[in-house]
Amino acid sequence: MRILELCKLRFGESVLQNCEVMLKDIADSHRVNKNIHELGDDGSISTVDATIISRYFWPEEITQFRSQGSDGMNEGESVKLHPRIQAMMDEYGRRFTQIKTPRKLLWKPHAGRITLELELGQHRQQPLNVHVSPIHASIVLFFEDRPCWTVGELATTMGLPSDGVHKRLLFWVGNG
Repeated sequence: MRILELCKLRFGESVLQNCEVMLKDIADSHRVNKNIHELGDDGSISTVDATIISRYFWPEEITQFRSQGSDGMNEGESVKLHPRIQAMMDEYGRRFTQIKTPRKLLWKPHAGRITLELELGQHRQQPLNVHVSPIHASIVLFFEDRPCWTVGELATTMGLPSDGVHKRLLFWVGNG
């Protein structure tokens, strides 16, 4: 924060207002995450941390996800995550609303990160650790539920365009 104050002196306060709000959002998010995890210590969301942002002050690339698929559908608006991921996010959101009534969370599944440890069978000696979006993680979890899917089935299940699912499947093929 000291560096931000020095920059304000040099460039003017109004120029750095958004930056100040973003830094405050990060600090507030750490505090809110701690409070949410203390609210219920049942372990159901112990791995979920969220960065709660003020959408008017962050870059549009983060707050708006308008990547249209070939069918004109906006991927970020109707994506259906795997039920295990969605359940954790819903529980986190419920606890957030308890603490910050009447505010609610609007999740951005394209912007989040999930850490997965995957065991890929006999070809790899060690598990593969990856940090991926909730959408990528959901694809893998759907294959855990059922080993064989077509691109169309996954696209329908997740509410994504087929080319979006295909692109994400190629990511997984490239990673083992």
